[in-house]
Amino acid sequence: MAGEDLPIKDIVRATDLSRKLVRQILRGEREDLFRIRESSLTPWLPRLDREWNGGCRNGTG
Repeated sequence: MAGEDLPIKDIVRATDLSRKLVRQILRGEREDLFRIRESSLTPWLPRLDREWNGGCRNGTG
């Protein structure tokens, strides 16, 4: 969008991001816009996989 010379106001409307964030991105001050956050389940996934593969299909066991 910035390459198409759209004003910041139009980019804000199209992306639903804040004006401040759009300015930071355009200036190269932000690179973490699409950062990946770890799920609270991530540490438990190996155990959950083992239990699922072992036949456990509910949370009571």
